[in-house]
Amino acid sequence: MRHSLPIPAVLVLGLVLAAPIPAAAEAWREQSEATLDGRAVTSIEIRNARGVIDVRPSADGAIHVRALKTARSRTAAEARQLADRTLVKIDRGPALRIEVVYPRLVHHVNLWRHSGDDDSPKSEVRFAIEIPARLAATLVVSSGDIRTEGLAAAQTLRSASGEIRVLDAGGPVNARS
Repeated sequence: MRHSLPIPAVLVLGLVLAAPIPAAAEAWREQSEATLDGRAVTSIEIRNARGVIDVRPSADGAIHVRALKTARSRTAAEARQLADRTLVKIDRGPALRIEVVYPRLVHHVNLWRHSGDDDSPKSEVRFAIEIPARLAATLVVSSGDIRTEGLAAAQTLRSASGEIRVLDAGGPVNARS
């Protein structure tokens, strides 16, 4: 006895089998470091849409900024270009400001692909920063975690989607996640 599938089922099965298979994402990582004189700085503000901000006291009174930038895309060349367009800006002055500027990306949606198979380009920056414990700190992340430890001054911490962890705070903490 011969079995046959109804035509609509065969058509759907053919479309599912013909759906593109996501390419493995390539990653590009860059680490950069900067040491800034902290004597004239009275406060620090760090803004990062995606990634982690980890702040601890500096042993030498300087401000040490370490940034790990990770970019992912379909090819290594595209990932590197995305990393090059993801910028860490430092505005120096008494109110030191560090901000990550992410490039605008165009996302192509494939309705045939499973929603968990997202190979769209993306980048993030993870900060490990040491500051004089006396500096007031404002840390803002849209999607990521904030961790502080041992800071003596006021802290304002905001994360739209992520965890906020504060250890050994010596000043007032205003945190919202």
